[in-house]
Amino acid sequence: MKFFIIKCESEISFRGMAPSPVWILVALVVCVGQLCLGQVNPNRYQNIQDVVDKNVPVQENIRRIRDSLMYPYEQFEVTKIADMNVLVQYNLRFPLPFYGFYFNYTWISLHGHIAFSQSPPSTLRPLKLPVDDWPTKPDPSFIGPFHMEAAIGEKSEADDLNPGVYVRIIPDIGSASGNVKPNDWTPDQIRMEEAAVKEALTEDIQSGIIGAEFFTPKHVIIITWRNVTFNGGSTGTKKISNTFQAVIATDEILTYCLFNYEQLKWTSATNAGGGPGDGLGGIPAFVGFNAGNGTRAFEYMPYSQNARITNLVYNGQVNGKSGRHIFRIDEEINSGVCNYEPGLSSPELFLSPQSGNMLGGVLVNMTGPCFSKNQRIKAKFKDVEVTCQYRNRNHATCLTPRIFYIGYIDVFLTIGDGAFQFATQFYLEPPDEAKEVVYVKNREDIHQTNPLSLDVEWSTGNLTYNQGAAVSLTLWAYRETGPLPEIVFVDSLVESVPNKGSYTITPSDYNNRNNWDTRDIGFGFIQVNLTNPAAEGLTDTPTLWSRPIPLGWYFQPQWQRYDGPEWARMKCDNWMQREDRLNTFANSVNRCPCTLGQALADKGRFGPDPSCDMNMNTGCYLHKESKHCVRSGVPNFDGNGQQCCYDNDNYLILTADTPYGGSPARSHPFGGFPYFDTGKVPSLSHWVNDLMAYYFCCRWQDPETEGCWAYRKLRSSQDCAGYQSPNASGVFGDPHFITFDNLEYTFNGLGEYVLVRVNNRANQIDIQGRFTQVVDEQRKYASET
Repeated sequence: MKFFIIKCESEISFRGMAPSPVWILVALVVCVGQLCLGQVNPNRYQNIQDVVDKNVPVQENIRRIRDSLMYPYEQFEVTKIADMNVLVQYNLRFPLPFYGFYFNYTWISLHGHIAFSQSPPSTLRPLKLPVDDWPTKPDPSFIGPFHMEAAIGEKSEADDLNPGVYVRIIPDIGSASGNVKPNDWTPDQIRMEEAAVKEALTEDIQSGIIGAEFFTPKHVIIITWRNVTFNGGSTGTKKISNTFQAVIATDEILTYCLFNYEQLKWTSATNAGGGPGDGLGGIPAFVGFNAGNGTRAFEYMPYSQNARITNLVYNGQVNGKSGRHIFRIDEEINSGVCNYEPGLSSPELFLSPQSGNMLGGVLVNMTGPCFSKNQRIKAKFKDVEVTCQYRNRNHATCLTPRIFYIGYIDVFLTIGDGAFQFATQFYLEPPDEAKEVVYVKNREDIHQTNPLSLDVEWSTGNLTYNQGAAVSLTLWAYRETGPLPEIVFVDSLVESVPNKGSYTITPSDYNNRNNWDTRDIGFGFIQVNLTNPAAEGLTDTPTLWSRPIPLGWYFQPQWQRYDGPEWARMKCDNWMQREDRLNTFANSVNRCPCTLGQALADKGRFGPDPSCDMNMNTGCYLHKESKHCVRSGVPNFDGNGQQCCYDNDNYLILTADTPYGGSPARSHPFGGFPYFDTGKVPSLSHWVNDLMAYYFCCRWQDPETEGCWAYRKLRSSQDCAGYQSPNASGVFGDPHFITFDNLEYTFNGLGEYVLVRVNNRANQIDIQGRFTQVVDEQRKYASET
């Protein structure tokens, strides 16, 4: 729980929320625990009851919870689950995302699973999921920390806790608690203890699995199977028991699950081949997750249904604890634990984040193989190798290299001198659409040639959570004058300022610079990086990039000094001379739709332009008279693109009437294959060939000058003459066909057919359809297709 405390003893309020009795109570405990009282021996109090009655500081309560493998359950009554009543339903009163579905109910079973259907999983062993014969056979959605037929065991000699299944449901503050409350606890005491549980779980998840750095749970479910024995055992086997726990946390978008294994003395029920005297042998329990309805399943290998299942108690090492394993389970199942064994589990690799700026420097967290301090860790992004850094047994970090490419690339990982066998994919984003982690707050000023100041802000957490760490701001530029595109260093803007997330640049401080080797460049980036990464425990620094920005604010004094007062006209003339030497392309791009309604409907060819989007960015700096702009969704064969802008009356704006209309682009913002060639680099070639010409010819000159009119001619908006709106076709039912020219017919063919084929210089596509006979209710082939 993250609280904003204004005053320790008398006044506490929360951002965006008026104080209430419940909130004030929880906040006051946090205040006392963090600010007012000293440290307490973690062994001073042994259970929750002592903590609540003796008012232990919340921070100490959190530490006590985190020191234990099992989350607190002891002071709560055991459920009514029994040998003859193995399944109990609970209404959650909140949405729980699990494996692509949302649930607000669950059935908790003695047999080691949490189901989202009343139908139990199959008892046939080995359990094969998903069920191929669904829906003729049930395939329930469930979470299985140890799914095997079980029975209630005996009390442990070490304590007086009843054996059975304990359930705690901790909903968001303000909701009614869904779990059974101890009779001698007040509601306020329960809320305090639940707040401590949530905070401990927040810290455990954030530090236990990659990608959860900002996760805070709203709702928590804790299910504990205490001293459960195997089903079918002989007399005297009830003392052979297992104790394990599933902890599920969600913010209604993301869901994480901890499996905690305190004790595993048996592996199999007798109906699965386990010995009647010890519960060993046969086919052990299933461990994993099933989405249900014949869709997907995740079996936690090499433990599930394998004799290695008892190693769950010793492995995991999440939060440094033997027996703890962690997963993200909302959409896909991602394990936070290294568990690879050749022949028993696949060499999977998980990344966080899963996308980043193609300029590189993104700190990527990796989980896959079991890492060791003494082994070299290497990753390969596409075809570029990098050395990674060991974090712990389950975690390594790598910095992405610079790769001029957008889209998914293959990522491989190896440890030691082994082969690159752990693989996944990473999405490279174009610089002008990547997450904006460095930006100029006074955005209008970045387009000027003589602003008084530029207020630069950046995302501090993408470098380090230490706001006292020293960072440096540098200036970089991009050009395509050599054989290969290159990003070049321009200047150091400031060295070693605190990582506070903001710094004000005064452009006049750089008026006397002489960047003779880079002043021919018109745009670039502001970079923020750690001055001393070793001080933050890193071997190299992550790098934060701004989106591409014009550099008139930096270079204008030099342009004025070396090129004279007509520097903008001269640079505009240079661009026009270069254009005259290149081929014409405007007639090869898609024609613009006539109206905004047509443009919005033509989703196959056009999409919103991020620079002027009526839903996301209404600033439209380069298109001031526009309501909305669209651009071609993909480049044509030569890498060209189209941009179309519309006024408040939803009509197409032409550059013949105003400089603020749309224009065709020699280089599409998405670039063109193979991406690393001059003129085809995503985002950056578009700035070189199209956007900087606007600045030199129109933005930094009078719009009525000859140069601006020449620019508007060379990048002239096309009218909508010849535009053809798209048609739709479809296949449905018996099957019935509707062609692109609206011909309707029925064809009862059996087999595979080509439905659509386009094969020309601009487009290639092939869509095939397979038609089979329908199966009736008796699972017999019907006479129709």
